[in-house]
Amino acid sequence: MRAFNFIFTFFLFFTTGLSQQITVPPLALDGIKFQFKIENIPDTTSIVNVSFLNDEDGVDFSFIQQKGIVDTQIVLNNSGNYSIMSSNFPGLTSGIRVLPGFFSIIPPLLAILLALVFRQVIVALFAGVFTGAIFIYDYNPLLALMRLIDRVTVETVVDRSHTEIIIFTLLFGGVVSLISSNGGTKGLANVLIKIASTRKNTMIATWLMGLAIFFDDYANTLIVGN
Repeated sequence: MRAFNFIFTFFLFFTTGLSQQITVPPLALDGIKFQFKIENIPDTTSIVNVSFLNDEDGVDFSFIQQKGIVDTQIVLNNSGNYSIMSSNFPGLTSGIRVLPGFFSIIPPLLAILLALVFRQVIVALFAGVFTGAIFIYDYNPLLALMRLIDRVTVETVVDRSHTEIIIFTLLFGGVVSLISSNGGTKGLANVLIKIASTRKNTMIATWLMGLAIFFDDYANTLIVGN
């Protein structure tokens, strides 16, 4: 009896540990490729049939597995909430939400427009990010605001590369402000005024400064902008 229990437990553990898994991003854009992956496919299954189903239509795919894995990129041309199922593995399910592709340009365009109209960069950036959060969190502005505070902002700050950019920008902005307060920016402007006497020369001078300050893109924007 003990031997039977041991074999049964081992078999249950083994089959559970090697159960098939679907890996997809939670969001995608229609007409844009996204990564799709299925793991732990048995050698007896050479062709894997996968269906993406929503309320209006469905899309079927067939993949050839290699070494127990299907790892590829696919495209869905219609937006909506899709359920992912495989006829090879009835218990294997997942889901993905596909947004219209033009949604991706609305937040940056809104941020640029508000920055030009109101001359408030922080407000414009927040409005752009908030609009993107509304799209992500099922068009619910209250939920988007909560997730923007407790998830998006926190995940952005704890990311090392993001933190490095924020600290560098703040410190370099302080240096530029210090130089401006000491008259350095005004002195540079007085030199450029002699060159940039016309609209065309002003544009050329700005372009040349953009090429001259090449060591960092953020420094380029801060210095040339000031």
